[in-house]
Amino acid sequence: MLIEVVTDGERLKDIARDWEMLWQQTGGGLFQAHCWILAWWNECKAPLRIACAWQDARLVAVLPLCVHRWNLVRVLEWAAQPYSDHCDALLMEPADPALLNRLWSAIESAGGYDLVRLKHVSPDAAINRLLHFVSKEARTEVCLQVAREWPDGSAWVKALNKKVRNNISRGHRALAEHGDVAFRQLGDNEARQPVIERLLFLKRTRKENLASPLVKSDTMLLALATALDQLGSLRIFLIEQAGIIIAGSVNAIPVTR
Repeated sequence: MLIEVVTDGERLKDIARDWEMLWQQTGGGLFQAHCWILAWWNECKAPLRIACAWQDARLVAVLPLCVHRWNLVRVLEWAAQPYSDHCDALLMEPADPALLNRLWSAIESAGGYDLVRLKHVSPDAAINRLLHFVSKEARTEVCLQVAREWPDGSAWVKALNKKVRNNISRGHRALAEHGDVAFRQLGDNEARQPVIERLLFLKRTRKENLASPLVKSDTMLLALATALDQLGSLRIFLIEQAGIIIAGSVNAIPVTR
């Protein structure tokens, strides 16, 4: 078993194919995909601390971390942590129970950080085998838990109660007073960049959004959306008024393997 700590972007690119194979075989989440991590790194160039385990030239585990500077403190955190819903290691099963400890020891030996803060870890994450390293900070986001029980959006609206349907109709009429309104999904062949730039502009018009790391950057959202597109997971939904985007959402669906 060979343990390696990747600290530069060129090496990160070199192991793309091996990482992809491991990700596919372990059923890793979107946020552990190599193209997601690489898209993030290409934009921020954060110091990498990605521990890799190789067995007979085969990549069998990845612990993707980086060093983020917060004021004068160097914080060890997940690669792409601010932009990822769920963070974790990739680990080929059956794995040596001590393997994650060996990866962590390699990270410690590489050094270059003062504090550790690992966020966004789900209860079934592989990294929970190292629970004493993982923050159990609760997330504040709320999942709407809208189940896919309807064939289309129109059927979903019809299933709502009368008051909600009336509110939707009232809102639609108010928007239509200023031009024709269209609700649609961005097509596969439509350019992403102008749409992302427009959504960023709209996001920045509200002061409460300005602290978001995605909003602070002009290019990060496009880079990550491109990574999702590469994975076949990107879905962008828009509301247009007289042909102008007035609202939208950038979404990811689970990868189909």
